[in-house]
Amino acid sequence: MKRDGKVLLVDDEPGVRGVVSRALAAAGIDVVAVRDGASAREALTSDHVALVLLDVNLPDVNGLDLCEEIHREYAVPVVMLTEVADERDVVRALESGAEDYIRKPFATGELLARVKAVLRRTRGQTAALRPQIAAGPLILDSKSYRANLRGEPLPLTPTEYRLLAFLVQNLGRVVTHDQLLTFVWGPGYEGEHHMLHVTMSRLRRKLAKLSGARIIRTLPGVGYEFVAQEG
Repeated sequence: MKRDGKVLLVDDEPGVRGVVSRALAAAGIDVVAVRDGASAREALTSDHVALVLLDVNLPDVNGLDLCEEIHREYAVPVVMLTEVADERDVVRALESGAEDYIRKPFATGELLARVKAVLRRTRGQTAALRPQIAAGPLILDSKSYRANLRGEPLPLTPTEYRLLAFLVQNLGRVVTHDQLLTFVWGPGYEGEHHMLHVTMSRLRRKLAKLSGARIIRTLPGVGYEFVAQEG
């Protein structure tokens, strides 16, 4: 992974930093490990960071606030490390732009699988999409991961882009929750409906700002369908 950037681990627990750093290094992934938000910002400025593993509880800043800052200022994908019992942290992390979350305590195998999945996803290395996808006023370019709606650029994260593009590519068909999770997030994410619903809500808000209408239909308990609009 040396050509493509490093994983930045931000956690104030020395034990966690040690275990995770060794696991990533053994998998051939370069890692920079820091203990607080100030050091994280410095690393984001000075190192080529491809992904951030970010703990919720940091000594100098709320990790969720830092997640939002990283999403807004650095456009680097974030995977949040959250405590098992705190569902509100999970929701806010996804709402703040996190690509994924991992619950503590975690197995290193699970962490590596999730890190690799996010890196593949954000580099466009998962299942193929058509190079150009269009439906009414929505135009998608899968080579650049850029979207345009009614002549205006639609800023999307890679995960949001793949979610929207897969729905548009299946225009006129209902796509189930697990079909979306497998295509967008990858194998092993089946059943993570909570993450799908939060990400879908975030995507819908972005679409509504430009379209002024609901163009993704929900079938409760089943999945979603993209509804094309003319003109």
